[in-house]
Amino acid sequence: MSTFAVRKGEWVGVALTVAAIAGLSLLATHVQDLKAFYMQQAPTPVVYLSGGMAVDLGDRHAFVFGVDKCPTDSYAFAPGHDHDCVRLDRPSLQVQVSDHLDGPRTSEQWMVNTDADKMWITRPNGLVVSEIH
Repeated sequence: MSTFAVRKGEWVGVALTVAAIAGLSLLATHVQDLKAFYMQQAPTPVVYLSGGMAVDLGDRHAFVFGVDKCPTDSYAFAPGHDHDCVRLDRPSLQVQVSDHLDGPRTSEQWMVNTDADKMWITRPNGLVVSEIH
């Protein structure tokens, strides 16, 4: 009789373990579904370059200016420079580039490239625009 009790206890333990694993698996699936749902509902963040920001153009350092209105809910943008930001939310953009902050500006067409969670900007000559390190 004691042999039956041990086996019965083993089966109960195995059944509880299987039930716990199945429950955790179902919970993990639910969590992933909820995460995907809320990520789809969240607005995509928009990246801006501040007007007059110094950037590395791949062949030289320069200052960049755009024509977009800068966000008003951020302290990162200087007062008085509220309409010369570069908003990186479209595949191609027109920017003004200057070697000196108050120097003459030349116009360039930049391409905004994205891949999953990465974004990079390329110039017409193929060089990549980056921050100055």
